[in-house]
Amino acid sequence: MDNYIARQPIFDKHSHTIAYELLYRHTNANYFDGRIDDSAATSIVLVNSYLNFGLKLISEHKLCFINFNADLILQDIPLLLSPEQTVIELLETVQPTSEILEKLIQLKSKGYLLALDDYTFDYPYKEIFDLCDIIKVDFLLNPKDKLSSIRTHLKENHKLILAEKVETELDFEYAAKLGFDYFQGYYFSHPIMLKKKKMNPLYQNYLLILAEMQKEEPNYNTVSRIIETDISLTYRLLKLVNSSYSLVSDVKSVKHALALLGINHFNKWFTLATINQLSQNKPDELVKTSIFRMKFMENLGQSSRFHSHLSSLRMIGVLSVLDAILEQPMEELLIDLSLAENIKNTLLLKETPFSDLFNLMLAYEKAEFESAQELCKKIDLDFSLFPDLYLNAISWADELFDYLNQE
Repeated sequence: MDNYIARQPIFDKHSHTIAYELLYRHTNANYFDGRIDDSAATSIVLVNSYLNFGLKLISEHKLCFINFNADLILQDIPLLLSPEQTVIELLETVQPTSEILEKLIQLKSKGYLLALDDYTFDYPYKEIFDLCDIIKVDFLLNPKDKLSSIRTHLKENHKLILAEKVETELDFEYAAKLGFDYFQGYYFSHPIMLKKKKMNPLYQNYLLILAEMQKEEPNYNTVSRIIETDISLTYRLLKLVNSSYSLVSDVKSVKHALALLGINHFNKWFTLATINQLSQNKPDELVKTSIFRMKFMENLGQSSRFHSHLSSLRMIGVLSVLDAILEQPMEELLIDLSLAENIKNTLLLKETPFSDLFNLMLAYEKAEFESAQELCKKIDLDFSLFPDLYLNAISWADELFDYLNQE
């Protein structure tokens, strides 16, 4: 049986990632008998895949939230997982029978944290509410005028509160203002424009170089002149040359440094340097997402008929969160960039030769695996390869992010 797993970050109020919720499906018919439903069967598959994929790789030593329904609780499935790394997330459908309450009390006695999923103002089960440490408040299901009173009620009962389905930066700011402890959703992918920010001139330099490097024949004179206007970038380039070519004692100019590195090496390094620079004061997870998407798009391209377009796919991946980083609409950001039309239009969600691959990545990120399977059929890509391609990209992005932070 093939198992598929994705993860969604959970943030604290400082935009630091403190946990991941694991999102999962399986595509083959269940081999379990009819005593448990599909949801429970899928969760058991998750437990197996959770163990098979490796806790360290998936969680980066952070907590993992995993959904459990009543059947799984009664079968003691949560006890297969470590209480130090697992939050038992109870579906809102779990009812407080005497057997369920006994199991939940046992889990708490063993050190597990309990979270309640999809909490709304009319949640009826006080016994389960009282046992939970973390309450996940659904920002889409709850009327906005109820959120403040919900927050007050939860804090009065000494609960940690998590705002889930936070889809925009505006939602995030509102939840933070109300005093929520944690936040989950795709708010960093599609920001709401509260005001238009003027782009720092140095940021424009990065984007100009990035655009030049995507041309079939980049002009080294143009790139050199731009780099020379930025002392920080010049220093980082020379440092990179020194670390890559320890025997070279005299670098005569920025152009000389570029020649020593070569186009491919410089292009990869500069792409990462750009996203790291543009993401100052942004959530770490946003930077990771950009790096991850660059690698994931490359992995998908190598495993499909797009293997001759890896440079374009990497560019699409790394720029796909540019609107969130600079808090401007993607349409405006791309106007002055000399990118290939296929790259621009893919980022604008228009139909291009790369659209299916880009949408495939987005679907898998959100654990929309049925949609991902359909897209795979369109481009003749083997869906069973996804777990390895996805986890390889996670591992690569995490390691590279740590390196960039040490630079």
